[in-house]
Amino acid sequence: MSTLEQTIRNTVQEFIKSYADATKEKKPHLVSRCCADDCKRHIGPPAFLAHVGAPPNLTMTNAQYEAEFGELSLYTITSFKVNNITVDAPNLKAAAWSTLYCDFIDGSKHDRTHAWFLDFNEDGTKIVELYQHNDVQEAVDFRNLIQSMKKARATQD
Repeated sequence: MSTLEQTIRNTVQEFIKSYADATKEKKPHLVSRCCADDCKRHIGPPAFLAHVGAPPNLTMTNAQYEAEFGELSLYTITSFKVNNITVDAPNLKAAAWSTLYCDFIDGSKHDRTHAWFLDFNEDGTKIVELYQHNDVQEAVDFRNLIQSMKKARATQD
């Protein structure tokens, strides 16, 4: 395995780990630590975007994504699994499938499954563009749970 391929592989692992770190430390900016400052984040699939009222070709900056990352006081990603990392080092690309295991403050558990398609800078240490493919039903259920918990919290205040 080439040094570049190993670097890209390590960056993919660290990128997915950053989601768990962000929720544990309650710091949304950590989800961008492996991304270039001008990283383009594409979210999909279009069926999920349509369900939440977003445009079908949604692209976000790191700052926009961090703002939408979620209500971190409501859940923590306790662990994660990265599967099937495929690296195309000459073209500075990688793909992976991951599962994030989440615990909510009400005791419920929720998994998030994603497929990732990532483009890297020349040395493989930063992601310059990414496509995050969400499992539609998991994403909708996750979003609905957060919304209902936020409403419940608002009525208690």
